[in-house]
Amino acid sequence: MIYTVKKTLEEHGDKASEDEKKDIEAKIEALDEARKSDDTEKINSAAEELIRASHKLAEQVYQQTQPPQPEPQPAEAQQAGPDGEKVIDADFEVKD
Repeated sequence: MIYTVKKTLEEHGDKASEDEKKDIEAKIEALDEARKSDDTEKINSAAEELIRASHKLAEQVYQQTQPPQPEPQPAEAQQAGPDGEKVIDADFEVKD
């Protein structure tokens, strides 16, 4: 986990504020120190803190790498067919 977060921070750290980067780095150090002890509760707690901090960075990376979403079209939007003819996409039901 430490390696992955460090790698993400290295590659995408420019998308985070300085405070967020410092927070993530502090959480990495805390987990690294906790790993040296035999206290599993301390290790798990430090890992959770690092996960929370790294999720903020992951959200920012995801938001900045997503292309803009196209505007949704109305249900009866007109589109061009294969021969350039107008095609209307609509729901219908057959009545006897």
